[in-house]
This record gives sequence, structure tokens and C-alpha cells, in this order.
Amino acid sequence: MKAARVLLLLVLAGGLAAVQYGLKEPESTPLWNSLFNSGHAPLYGVLSWIVLVVLDIARPTWRRGVRYLQAFAVSVALGGVMEALQYFGARDAQLEDFGRNALGSSAFLAFAASFDRSLVLDGAPRSFAKRFGLRAGAVVALGVAFVPVILAGGAIVARNHAFPRLTGFDTLWERQLVFVNESADLEYRPAPEAGPPDGGNSAAYVTFRPGQYSILTLYDPYPDWTGYGSLGFTVYSDLPDEVRLTLWIEDDHHTAGSQGYFSRRLTVSPGENRFDIALVDVRTTAKKRELDMMRIHKIALYGTRVEEPFSLSFDDFRLE
Repeated sequence: MKAARVLLLLVLAGGLAAVQYGLKEPESTPLWNSLFNSGHAPLYGVLSWIVLVVLDIARPTWRRGVRYLQAFAVSVALGGVMEALQYFGARDAQLEDFGRNALGSSAFLAFAASFDRSLVLDGAPRSFAKRFGLRAGAVVALGVAFVPVILAGGAIVARNHAFPRLTGFDTLWERQLVFVNESADLEYRPAPEAGPPDGGNSAAYVTFRPGQYSILTLYDPYPDWTGYGSLGFTVYSDLPDEVRLTLWIEDDHHTAGSQGYFSRRLTVSPGENRFDIALVDVRTTAKKRELDMMRIHKIALYGTRVEEPFSLSFDDFRLE
């Protein structure tokens, strides 16, 4: 009977690890990605608790504190193995995920310990202060793991409040929705003096480095663009010559190879450049189908086959 219970729990633990390894990552939206990644913490918390129960059944003579430490070590080691497997597989291994795994394990085990009457801490029975400290530590550990979710959720709220301004790169919330790929570098600098007077105090300073595509992306802008006539934004260049970028806009229905997107080549001249893109063009000139203007998902500006690095400042994306 004992062996059957241990086997069942081990199968359950293996299933949880398989879920982490096999679950497909969501589309690259900050909120869903942060939920997916922060979900590592409770998953490994449950896993560590299962390991603790297995040790309670299989090794009842071990000291109780040792079993907690063993459960933590096993769950953290398993998390490291899963991240290593992802490194050699289709998904990317992330040190942050390993940290979330450890936070989840420590939080669940600390919370369980706070109710464990057989556990002795520092050679003395548990006091109220120790129980409270364990529970508070568990809450803090899980809170740290879910900070990205809080930031992404705050970004969505701030985005909705600022509409029809899409971003001005001025606040921490706005910057949660801005990304560059591996062939570009992003900094936030004071907006050029030649920029628009209502453009805010900061601008996104992007260096496009050599590569097939060097991309600046605004994920999850306010999705409903109906009722507006144009998308406007400012690009400032201190380069001596013109450079070319491509503007890309896609809706929530876009999939790889679907050609359901809008793209337009832009010429950036030295100095200030204000671009105004008619939304009727965005909606109707997408290949194969019209864009759903109530579900805009992504705006990107990118350089193609960049040979020499160059830098531009971006500011004041808004609908007009």
C-alpha cells in the first residue's frame, strides 16, 4: 500500500514536470507571457509538496527538518534539469524561470512548515512568531515571483487610461510593452528638443545593429482603433543620410504565413520626421484580408539586412 501511494505521487510529480516542459508558450504578449512564466512558482510549489509527502511515506525515520530540506533540494534540482532540457530543445532556457521554480518551492514548503506541529525550529517548538514569519516569507516569495504579472497588468491599465496616445515611452508602465529583438538595443533618453511639444519627456533610443531584421516592437497597444483616422508617431534622426525602416502592423488573427498584416516602407530623413499613416490604408491594404481594427495586436518598426549600425529616437505614438 505504501509503495502504491509513493508510485502514484511520483507519477503525479512527473506529470507536473512534463506539463512545464511540454506546455506551449503563449503568444508574445506581455501579460500572458508573465502569467505563463510566473506560473512556474505555484507549479514547483506543488511539486515540492508532493516530494515532501513522498519522503514522509518512504523515509519516516528521517528528521522532519531534513525532509523539508530534501524536498526543496529535489524540486530545485528537477527545475534545473527541466531548464537544461529546454536549452537543448525547442524552447529557451531562462535563469529567471529557475529562480521562480525555487521561489515557488520555498514558499509552499515554508507555508506547509508553518502548520506542521511535528517540526521543531532552532531546537524549540514553533512559536506564533515563527509561524507568522514562515507564512509571511511564503507570501513574499510568491509575490516576488508574480511581480512581472503586476507590472504587465499595470501596463494594460495605464495603456487604457492614456488612449488615444499609444505610447510616449515616459513611464515604467509604458515601457513594459516595448521590446527589441537580439539585433537591436533599446535605451530611454530625454526626448530631442526638436520633438513634438506634447510628446513627453522621454524617447526610445534604438540602435539597429547588423542582422537580417533589427526590430522595435510595441506589443498589445490599445486594440480598438475604430473611429480614428490615422496613426501618428515621430522619428528623430541625427544621421547625415536617409535610412529606411519598415512599419508593420498586425491584428490578433495574424499567424505565421497568413499574410494578414499591413507593412509600409518609410524613409527617415535627418532631423525630425512625423509620420501619419491613414488607418483606412492599414485596414484595406493588408495582404489577402482586411485587418480587424478592433483587435490590433502589434506595431513594429524594423530595419532589413542592416549592414552598419545606426540609431534613431522614437516618440509620441498616438491615434488621431
